[in-house]
Amino acid sequence: MSAPRSFLAVGVDGSPRDRTAVTWAAVAAGSRHLPLRLLHAQGRRFDRAGADTVSAAAEHARIVAPAVEVQSRALTGDPVAVLRDQSRDAVMLVLAPHTGEPLEAFGWSTAAALTASAPCPVVAVPPRRGPTRTAGAVVVGVDGSELSEAALAFAFDHAAAAGAALVAVHAWQDAGGDRVDDRAGGFGRVEAEQAQERVLAEALAGWTEKYPDVPVRRIVVHGPARAALLARAGTAQLLVVGSAGRAGLTGLLHGSTSQALLYELPCPLAVVRADGAR
Repeated sequence: MSAPRSFLAVGVDGSPRDRTAVTWAAVAAGSRHLPLRLLHAQGRRFDRAGADTVSAAAEHARIVAPAVEVQSRALTGDPVAVLRDQSRDAVMLVLAPHTGEPLEAFGWSTAAALTASAPCPVVAVPPRRGPTRTAGAVVVGVDGSELSEAALAFAFDHAAAAGAALVAVHAWQDAGGDRVDDRAGGFGRVEAEQAQERVLAEALAGWTEKYPDVPVRRIVVHGPARAALLARAGTAQLLVVGSAGRAGLTGLLHGSTSQALLYELPCPLAVVRADGAR
């Protein structure tokens, strides 16, 4: 049996977007009663700038969440390798990736690499012009796979800690792109939708029993998963997906438009791998 994860990690790189990630992470750490560990990785030898970066981030974290224990580590090495190693016992790793990538910046390629290899869920907090959103529901994509099971575990845990409702979205499409046969005697749209509703109900059954105090809204949508999830992310405090899976969830994270899509997300995105969630 593995040891319980003992802190929440956030990567900082000295960019103006550090405040976005640190604010979100500090609030999440406070709701979970966990220490917040600030991580800074320098590709070259350590210098004073690294210490100043974590010091400034730690000061901001203490303002946001005075009751949270704040730890900090400034290390040398490849940012992806350092963050992956240092987040081994974290409940999650929070980043605020940005366009334009100076050598040590946590850009979209860093975030993409970590979502594919980090030993814990990775939360990408998009830039915002206003205050960081910490209210709203937790929206989670569900497709009945092992990956969405891991996403559900993370989503319910976060919703319970934050005192938030959970919106479970199951999107489905016709096999092979064909239209569902609506003719009498065929396996029509009504029967197809009922079958998909059962998929969602079965996926949620154990979790609603484990978290009886988390209000759950179930949504079954006929159409692409990416569109269904993004349509409900506008007022969410967090969108949770598995790193791949059926029903088009793969398309949310991979492909030629992945960096632009992540950058335009209206809320933080948690990417949970089946082997990286506990």
